Amino acid sequence: MKFEILELQLEKGHLLCECAWRDLMDDKHKQFQDLTQHFDIPARRRDTTKLGNLMWLSRNMGIRNSNRENALEARKLLRELVKDSLRGRSPAENR
Repeated sequence: MKFEILELQLEKGHLLCECAWRDLMDDKHKQFQDLTQHFDIPARRRDTTKLGNLMWLSRNMGIRNSNRENALEARKLLRELVKDSLRGRSPAENR
């Protein structure tokens, strides 16, 4: 009986951690969108929940946007998003 209760508590704790991680990732994606709203980026590449777009942005965002005010901060945040996505921590599908 105690074993079942402990298992349920761990399961709930895991779900809470997952929800907190999703909120953090959503915040990162939103922050990136806010930082780059005036950057010269094609509309179809702005979806940062897709790994392909993150990789494209990491290669190409600096070409026309390196002199923008938030370029350095955006690049740092983009690196975090790529790392998180490659670790499988992104809540969205990486297609």
